[in-house]
Amino acid sequence: MVDPLEAEVVMRYLIGLAIVATGSDTPLDLHLTDPHLRIGVTIVDGTAEVTIGSAPKTAAVIEGRLADVVDRTSGRRGGPVRGDDRALAVIDAFGQLLAV
Repeated sequence: MVDPLEAEVVMRYLIGLAIVATGSDTPLDLHLTDPHLRIGVTIVDGTAEVTIGSAPKTAAVIEGRLADVVDRTSGRRGGPVRGDDRALAVIDAFGQLLAV
Protein backbone atom coordinates (compact mmCIF):
# COMPACT_ATOMS: atom_id res chain seq x y z
CA MET A 1 0.00 0.00 0.00
CA VAL A 2 1.22 3.49 -0.90
CA ASP A 3 1.40 6.10 1.85
CA PRO A 4 -0.85 8.96 0.59
CA LEU A 5 1.40 11.69 2.03
CA GLU A 6 4.50 10.16 0.44
CA ALA A 7 2.65 9.82 -2.88
CA GLU A 8 1.58 13.46 -2.73
CA VAL A 9 5.10 14.71 -2.01
CA VAL A 10 6.69 12.59 -4.76
CA MET A 11 4.10 13.54 -7.38
CA ARG A 12 4.21 17.25 -6.52
CA TYR A 13 7.98 17.26 -6.85
CA LEU A 14 8.03 15.19 -10.03
CA ILE A 15 5.38 17.20 -11.89
CA GLY A 16 6.89 20.53 -10.81
CA LEU A 17 10.30 19.36 -12.00
CA ALA A 18 8.78 18.21 -15.30
CA ILE A 19 7.32 21.68 -15.92
CA VAL A 20 10.58 23.45 -15.08
CA ALA A 21 12.87 21.04 -16.95
CA THR A 22 10.81 21.12 -20.15
CA GLY A 23 10.19 24.88 -20.05
CA SER A 24 6.47 24.24 -20.40
CA ASP A 25 3.92 26.92 -19.60
CA THR A 26 1.00 24.48 -19.84
CA PRO A 27 -1.17 24.49 -16.70
CA LEU A 28 -1.93 20.94 -15.57
CA ASP A 29 -4.74 19.21 -13.67
CA LEU A 30 -3.78 15.73 -12.48
CA HIS A 31 -6.55 13.36 -11.38
CA LEU A 32 -4.82 10.41 -9.74
CA THR A 33 -6.06 7.21 -8.16
CA ASP A 34 -4.46 4.70 -5.77
CA PRO A 35 -4.33 6.96 -3.74
CA HIS A 36 -6.82 9.59 -4.87
CA LEU A 37 -5.13 12.94 -5.42
CA ARG A 38 -5.84 16.03 -7.45
CA ILE A 39 -2.78 18.13 -8.20
CA GLY A 40 -2.80 21.40 -10.10
CA VAL A 41 0.17 23.13 -11.70
CA THR A 42 0.28 26.66 -13.00
CA ILE A 43 3.09 28.96 -14.04
CA VAL A 44 3.17 32.38 -12.37
CA ASP A 45 5.94 34.81 -13.33
CA GLY A 46 8.07 31.91 -14.57
CA THR A 47 7.63 29.87 -11.39
CA ALA A 48 5.80 26.53 -11.24
CA GLU A 49 3.17 26.54 -8.50
CA VAL A 50 1.92 23.11 -7.50
CA THR A 51 -1.27 22.85 -5.45
CA ILE A 52 -3.31 20.04 -3.94
CA GLY A 53 -7.05 19.78 -4.46
CA SER A 54 -7.52 22.29 -7.26
CA ALA A 55 -6.21 23.38 -10.64
CA PRO A 56 -6.60 26.31 -13.04
CA LYS A 57 -9.80 26.21 -15.12
CA THR A 58 -7.83 26.15 -18.36
CA ALA A 59 -5.51 23.34 -17.22
CA ALA A 60 -4.81 20.35 -19.42
CA VAL A 61 -5.91 17.12 -17.73
CA ILE A 62 -3.94 13.96 -16.94
CA GLU A 63 -5.77 10.96 -15.46
CA GLY A 64 -4.52 7.62 -14.21
CA ARG A 65 -3.20 5.55 -11.35
CA LEU A 66 -0.49 7.39 -9.45
CA ALA A 67 2.11 4.68 -10.16
CA ASP A 68 1.33 4.75 -13.89
CA VAL A 69 1.59 8.54 -14.09
CA VAL A 70 4.91 8.44 -12.20
CA ASP A 71 6.17 5.73 -14.56
CA ARG A 72 5.22 7.66 -17.69
CA THR A 73 6.55 10.96 -16.36
CA SER A 74 9.88 9.33 -15.55
CA GLY A 75 10.15 7.62 -18.95
CA ARG A 76 9.17 4.11 -17.88
CA ARG A 77 6.43 1.85 -19.15
CA GLY A 78 3.38 1.52 -16.98
CA GLY A 79 -0.34 1.18 -17.20
CA PRO A 80 -2.65 3.50 -19.12
CA VAL A 81 -2.48 7.26 -18.60
CA ARG A 82 -5.17 9.38 -20.24
CA GLY A 83 -5.33 13.08 -20.84
CA ASP A 84 -5.19 16.07 -23.12
CA ASP A 85 -2.50 15.92 -25.80
CA ARG A 86 -0.78 19.04 -24.48
CA ALA A 87 -0.64 17.62 -20.92
CA LEU A 88 0.70 14.27 -22.08
CA ALA A 89 3.29 16.10 -24.19
CA VAL A 90 4.71 17.68 -21.00
CA ILE A 91 5.19 14.42 -19.14
CA ASP A 92 6.43 12.60 -22.24
CA ALA A 93 9.02 15.31 -22.91
CA PHE A 94 10.28 15.02 -19.35
CA GLY A 95 10.42 11.23 -19.66
CA GLN A 96 12.57 11.65 -22.78
CA LEU A 97 14.92 13.99 -20.91
CA LEU A 98 15.40 11.38 -18.20
CA ALA A 99 16.04 8.64 -20.77
CA VAL A 100 19.07 10.46 -22.19
